[in-house]
Amino acid sequence: MFPVTHSPVDRHPRAGYLYLGVMMTALIVGLVGVSALSVARVKFDTAQRQNDLFTAQTLARTAIEDAVRQINDDASWRTNLSINIEYPDPAHNLGAGSFTWKLSDDDGNLSDDDADAAWLTGIGRVGDAVFVETVMLQPTGAGLSCLEAAFHCGTSVTLGSAADIETDQFFSSNGSINASALLSKIDGNAEAVGTITGAVTGTTTEGITPRRMPSETVFDYYLRNGTWIDYDSLENGGGGKRIRQTVLSPNLNPFGSAVNAEGIYVIDCQNQQLTIENTRILGTLVLVNSSASTFIDFSQYWSPAVLNYPTLLVDGSISFRYLSGDLDENDQGSNYNPVGAPYEGSEDSDTNDTYPSKIKGLVYVSGTLKLPTLTPDSLVDGCVICGTLDARSDATFDYRATFLNYPPPGFASGNPMQIAPGTWHRTTGP
Repeated sequence: MFPVTHSPVDRHPRAGYLYLGVMMTALIVGLVGVSALSVARVKFDTAQRQNDLFTAQTLARTAIEDAVRQINDDASWRTNLSINIEYPDPAHNLGAGSFTWKLSDDDGNLSDDDADAAWLTGIGRVGDAVFVETVMLQPTGAGLSCLEAAFHCGTSVTLGSAADIETDQFFSSNGSINASALLSKIDGNAEAVGTITGAVTGTTTEGITPRRMPSETVFDYYLRNGTWIDYDSLENGGGGKRIRQTVLSPNLNPFGSAVNAEGIYVIDCQNQQLTIENTRILGTLVLVNSSASTFIDFSQYWSPAVLNYPTLLVDGSISFRYLSGDLDENDQGSNYNPVGAPYEGSEDSDTNDTYPSKIKGLVYVSGTLKLPTLTPDSLVDGCVICGTLDARSDATFDYRATFLNYPPPGFASGNPMQIAPGTWHRTTGP
């Protein structure tokens, strides 16, 4: 009988596996703990950076408020301050951070014209966080002296044959005035820096102080706050694009879905032809890159939506060819006072009303205002300012002092400077 031999049982591997499992579990728990701490740290750092950035934003706005106060306390700020220099130096410490501010000017010269707008940048810093915000400052002091006249031209004026210019106030020029052509005359008073010759039915005043014209920043507020209408969206007609038999107002924009609470609408004419005919505008129309082939034709009734705002601003030139005859709804088959565009407080849905054909309000043309030959009497009831005048037909300019007494953005000079609405925006880098 053979003896039975039993192999010994090795219990050590099972114990090793258990030890290894415990170690792995501990390692995983440790890693989870470290990860949780890392996530918490990242969240804390992110929250801290966001908090620092928010505080820096508050400091940037505080900088702007501080700058406006200092500017309006210093009548000579345009000469005492320089562009692209941070003030104060050293930075003003406030709480956990600091702030500075700086100024810039579109033409690089703060002191050349106190009718210029200026750009103000506020800079807030907290740790590594920097927030930069910029606004436009506009003069809101006295109205420019060009607003004193029913019509003012920045250069000399020579009326063409049979051009009869009528005004209930005075016709003004920063050069000379010549109304000597056959059948031409100024029916009213005339004032000029130079000489006045020819037929003037009223008083003549020579040697006046040149009246101040708007600066090159006059369009800035309206371009930034206006609703743009795409030139290519307009209907074809008259050799280019045209607007006709329609109404444009703060509540009505037939050329797009966006309307404008102040009634400011901007069209880039691209130096191409644009004809506006038999139209009512309740607002401010701004035309840029406009040439003499921009025509206002037939009958019109335009007035501003904001009482002291311009009705028409032209960066370039324009031709007035509109008639003195009424804008008649029945003749045009159009309703010019629908809901959203009241006339003297009245809105309706019929086509039984008539409107006097005129532009009521302030008109500024930076280039040439043309009154072409054989054009019937165009009427502006308010104030007209232009760079040059090419007058070959009749026109009437009646005066309203509203714009001198309450100058709109771009037509005032001097302190106080105010932040132009709609111009707050974040910028990059100090």
